[in-house]
Amino acid sequence: MKDNLPAVDHLEFEESLEKLKRVVKALETGDLPLEESINAYTYGVRLTNHSQKLLASSKKKIESILAEHDNEE
Repeated sequence: MKDNLPAVDHLEFEESLEKLKRVVKALETGDLPLEESINAYTYGVRLTNHSQKLLASSKKKIESILAEHDNEE
């Protein structure tokens, strides 16, 4: 099923998080029609998953740096 939601793969972490905050705020108001609410929720899930992937990648990088540093000593 193809949708018209914006892509998230190119977003930096901070931008993804900011967009997610806006989605949450829009959903919390309860003013969106049902279909828009579903689209917003879907987009929010995508933003959340993307942000989690970016955090996991950053964690691996930090662990790698720490491991290299420990091996140098």
